[in-house]
Amino acid sequence: MLGLLSRLKKDKRNFEFLLIATGSYFGLRAKDLLNLKWKDIQNTDTLTVVESKTKKTRLITINPNLKEVFDFCQNQQIKSGCFSVENYLFPNKSGKSIS
Repeated sequence: MLGLLSRLKKDKRNFEFLLIATGSYFGLRAKDLLNLKWKDIQNTDTLTVVESKTKKTRLITINPNLKEVFDFCQNQQIKSGCFSVENYLFPNKSGKSIS
């Protein structure tokens, strides 16, 4: 997995880089991943998620490697002028959650 992530980062495929890293480290269902916003993961060491299918609450520790991924992708968005803590991590072209 680390080889794939390194390649995606090198190739500047930030959406895929963020999606695969987040999915791999969090182990969430796609629907739960796609509903994450930057404010959910900023300035914290944990993420609390209510799973959409089971309605169970999960407390997930954010891995330091994943924090580096978040920082990198956030900085790329800041440089391009499209970052907001209210944005979805994985927005569609109109900025809404992918469904």
